Amino acid sequence: MATPESRRIRLSSQDLQNTPNANEEVETNVILKIPNGLYYKNFDKMRKNEQLCDIKIIAKNGEEIRAHKVVLAANSKYFNIMFNSQFKESKEFEIEIQDLDPHALSLLIDFIYTSELAVNEQNVQEILNGICFLQLDETIRSECIDYIKSGIDPANCLGMKEMAERLGLRDFYTFSLRYALVHFSQVYKKEEFLLITFDQILQIIKSEDLCANEENVYESVMKWIKYDIENRNKHLPDLMEYVQSRKFANYFSVRN
Repeated sequence: MATPESRRIRLSSQDLQNTPNANEEVETNVILKIPNGLYYKNFDKMRKNEQLCDIKIIAKNGEEIRAHKVVLAANSKYFNIMFNSQFKESKEFEIEIQDLDPHALSLLIDFIYTSELAVNEQNVQEILNGICFLQLDETIRSECIDYIKSGIDPANCLGMKEMAERLGLRDFYTFSLRYALVHFSQVYKKEEFLLITFDQILQIIKSEDLCANEENVYESVMKWIKYDIENRNKHLPDLMEYVQSRKFANYFSVRN
């Protein structure tokens, strides 16, 4: 329903030029606005009643989600490309999406219709993965990232960094890496640190932005090696090179 605030009169320049005097009646356009999402909510009612649904999405757990191609394509670049291309999916009634968590997929389809998305600490990473996969609007992606940032800590920052790299989220990756470097004295004592790869630990201890003394770096390297000594012992010389270089760097810094 239109509100007084949403009602406005629009006169074109041609209308003004063709107006001989102020007393002559001028034909005007009235722009009526309705609340955003009203039409989609009607679509959502139709979807729940399975009215005019022309696509059925099969999640990897077998759950079936019915929807309308036009609604999905209007809000997701992934679906837009799928339904407006020569892919066989564009002509089929049933498609499978095996790459996303079923619950997250269901929530995101609901979001497309309702503009409402319930996230929490348990589902936000799967939600963000789904947003990137379906290529939804950047606004909701940014809000999810901000939510994750608010909960980052020494126990999860390395996992956040890995996720950001996998999803191609450069700014979030830089934020997570910076957090790990600044809080390294706490990060290396967490279980997540023991699970990182050789390339990942090397990236950290060789960084000029690492906030840690040589004792912390040495202890972190030994903890990482001993966690899987059979497979990691071969990396010890390479890692110790950076431990030693940091020690000498600190020595000369003090002398100067």
